[in-house]
Amino acid sequence: SCPGAASCTKYDTTTKIKPPIKVINRMARGRVRCGSLVSSVNVVTAQQILERGATDIEDALSYSTGVNAGQWGHDARSDWYNIRGFDPTTFHDGLLSRYGYYNDVKPEPFLLESVEVLRGPASGQYGNGEVGGVVNTTSKTAAIDSPDIVQLSFGSNARRQIGADFGGTFTEDDTLSWRLVGLYRESETDVEYSQDDAIAIAPSLTWRPGPDTELTLLARYQRNDATPDIQFASIYGTLYDAPNGERLDSDVFIGEPDNNRFDAEHRSITALFSHRFNDVWSMDVNARWTDAEADYRHTWWGSADSPTRYNADGTINRLVYKADNSFESYNLDVTGKAEYDLVGWDMTTLVGATYTQATYDSDTVYGEQNGPIMKAYTGLINHTLRWRYTTLLVAFASLGVAIYFMAQIPGSFLPPDDVSRISVSVELPPGATLADTDRTTEEMRKLIAPIKGVENVFVLGGSSPRGEMDIRRASLAVLLQKKEHSMLKTLVNGFVDNVPLVDHVLPRMAENGRVRSQAEIEVEVFDKLATIPDVRAYKL
Repeated sequence: SCPGAASCTKYDTTTKIKPPIKVINRMARGRVRCGSLVSSVNVVTAQQILERGATDIEDALSYSTGVNAGQWGHDARSDWYNIRGFDPTTFHDGLLSRYGYYNDVKPEPFLLESVEVLRGPASGQYGNGEVGGVVNTTSKTAAIDSPDIVQLSFGSNARRQIGADFGGTFTEDDTLSWRLVGLYRESETDVEYSQDDAIAIAPSLTWRPGPDTELTLLARYQRNDATPDIQFASIYGTLYDAPNGERLDSDVFIGEPDNNRFDAEHRSITALFSHRFNDVWSMDVNARWTDAEADYRHTWWGSADSPTRYNADGTINRLVYKADNSFESYNLDVTGKAEYDLVGWDMTTLVGATYTQATYDSDTVYGEQNGPIMKAYTGLINHTLRWRYTTLLVAFASLGVAIYFMAQIPGSFLPPDDVSRISVSVELPPGATLADTDRTTEEMRKLIAPIKGVENVFVLGGSSPRGEMDIRRASLAVLLQKKEHSMLKTLVNGFVDNVPLVDHVLPRMAENGRVRSQAEIEVEVFDKLATIPDVRAYKL
């Protein structure tokens, strides 16, 4: 037997059980002694997890009867196991813990007090339990004494981990106790371009105001930066020879290093309350809030039109998968238990209720192959997510530039016409002679002709633009050069003209026409005409 552990015996058993030592922690709905159990139960304690060198729940359950653990091999995304051929329901501290797929961290064995397996119809005690059974993991809390240890572990694939488990009491009568469990790990795995890093901390407080009442509060934060190592490789090249007669290396990596990660984060607060009212009635209440998210990127071996899953030229197709997953849940479980004697029989009656509210979301996209466009796209997405604050700054800067250029757009719906011709009507004051009109229009012509973009200026004196004979009136026809329509020349020459020192390095491109708009030239024309006194000039 193993005194002080939440287990019946030192090793798992489903046969006759040693004299009871301690209760199974909420495994069989209410605290019951091991010796009184008639269900098929395994309890793997923290000490057994340590002795087995278990790095995940699959390792911890590998010696449990009726459990097939790790049927998919090492997988950083989740622990996989079945009981008696059925997929079990997974609980943590007596509360449902899985919602959807690939949206939470895997439990770290160092943070667990035990891993419990309840097989067969007894799983119905959990309401949502599957017919094959349930698996429940229990946290290390201040309700159980801490060993006060610092654990250093090293292993294959550059695995390095440090764990700490300390506890104590705030009062001499053990009314209020505390415990702090945490770990930090850096590691690779059996596959190239892989990692299995983790950081976790789980502080807890336990309050015992009396011998019949206990309240434990547990907080947990955990982050795992890992890689999904499952390659989904063909049996040809692994179990059998590939079409070229060779075998793949055991550490073969099918995916893309920039699109191969499972980074998950977990936050939760748990309350565990128990109270005995009298010799008959007792109650257990468990409640938990959980918030978790995962950034999942995976590239694996795809399908092909061949039983071997190789293409005719010996290449393979690949599937690219991307998912942003998250979930939030509120769990409450209340169990009442009555223990009494009925005509010489020891009876136990359970009554309970469970409330669960969970919201989980998965935004996914996947496609076959990972060509240059997809590689560039995933690379861009990865960088923008990894440097999210820089991306945000660039986005705001781009918005500012866009607003600036929008302000340069003409306010009218249609831009001004550019017909390469400006018609001006000129009117002198009353009493002006034909000589005055001739002298004034000649002065106007000399002012307008040098303007950049003007080709010719024609003057019709002694007549209005409508053909009315009047010696003090005249009309000017300003003909402009042909418009240059090359956008490249316009941009390059504008850059050379406006950026200091650039004109010493970069020559202007030869222009075949004017680059100024008719609207710009019109403004300069009428500014020039405004300098001549006692003359009225307006555009027709």
